[in-house]
Amino acid sequence: MIEIIDQGEGFSKKMLKDGKNQLLMGKESRKRNGHHGLGLYIADTIIKKHNGELILSNSVNGGGKVIVKIPLLYK
Repeated sequence: MIEIIDQGEGFSKKMLKDGKNQLLMGKESRKRNGHHGLGLYIADTIIKKHNGELILSNSVNGGGKVIVKIPLLYK
């Protein structure tokens, strides 16, 4: 499990619900900075291919929180 927490504004309700969808951005102003709304979508796609899960939430102290869970395979 990997947990990442930033110190920004956190995710909006829309991003918490649909943030892993292709071409979705929390702020439309990010388009001007070269963002295309693909990062979380691509990460989620790769994580799912490894039988994992990408979880979006907000930290209790503010800021966005992303958890990546990927099962370990033992042989």
